[in-house]
Amino acid sequence: MINENPSFFINCADQPKEKILELTSRCSRETKIPYITAAVGIESGWWGPIIDKYNNKNYSFPKSKTESNNLKIEGSSSTTNLIIGAVLSNDVMNYFLRKNNNLYIGKEISFLNYEIKRR
Repeated sequence: MINENPSFFINCADQPKEKILELTSRCSRETKIPYITAAVGIESGWWGPIIDKYNNKNYSFPKSKTESNNLKIEGSSSTTNLIIGAVLSNDVMNYFLRKNNNLYIGKEISFLNYEIKRR
């Protein structure tokens, strides 16, 4: 069953990236439904920030190191997808619990050294 009145939108679609991000952003502004976007590759993944009425600027998602080197992301593994899914879910849960302001910051994790940094 499809919820006709969603309270949040999670975008993990990956191609064509620019069009998906543009459409997600536009739909969120028009419907006033908050959202978060995430992506996963082999060596890194990123998620956030949450975009809502408090953080609704036209957000431009930074390019990853892979994209800036003109290399196409070929895929991901189930373990890296699980990591990003878990931290993304944690941020969404904390959003509804109104836990902290770090939800309005984009984050990236390196699967090579498990370092998490701001995007």
